[in-house]
Amino acid sequence: MGQVLTKGGNAPLPTTDVRVEIASSSSLDIAAILVTPAGKVRTDNDFVFFNQPTGPGVRLLPPSALEFTLAAVPPDIDKVVITGSLDGSGPVTFAGVQGLGISVRDTRGGAELVRFDPTGLGAETALILVELYRRAGAWKARAVGQGYAAGLAGIATDFGIAVDDPGTSGGSPPAPQPQPAGQQWAPPAAPPMPAAGPPGGQQWG
Repeated sequence: MGQVLTKGGNAPLPTTDVRVEIASSSSLDIAAILVTPAGKVRTDNDFVFFNQPTGPGVRLLPPSALEFTLAAVPPDIDKVVITGSLDGSGPVTFAGVQGLGISVRDTRGGAELVRFDPTGLGAETALILVELYRRAGAWKARAVGQGYAAGLAGIATDFGIAVDDPGTSGGSPPAPQPQPAGQQWAPPAAPPMPAAGPPGGQQWG
């Protein structure tokens, strides 16, 4: 087993070729968001999800993993945010999700490097699970476990991705084709819920 992290903890990654695997009792839509030091995407092409399964140094492996070649991530990207949102086929919030766990593995041999099992979840419909981020020329993993009641739309809006209606809650955007820069996607309609709040500006080492 790799290094076990608690919320807010971090660990160095000994390799730049990693795979992030998400285990859950309920089906999740997995996404990755590449953000600059300003905390925003450069374009909508920095949003990797099921309708846009590749990005710079990132590849979605449905249904529950992402593969990273971190050496290929552009130098103006400060971190990659990995999210999971309920897809509407099971519980309506993460209070009904069991067995949620995130494993960061060495792509080359499969050895687990880091593990994080979020706990204490409730009204969230989407989560920032973990971040892969640069620090002093190397890459590290950080356990986040930050929830949003506004679904993936709430997360996307915080990182500068255009949405048609950022107040809706629910799962992933149903765009039928990969999106070019600047194109908007619309999350599925559902009654709005108050967001649990963004993760804030706290910095970790």
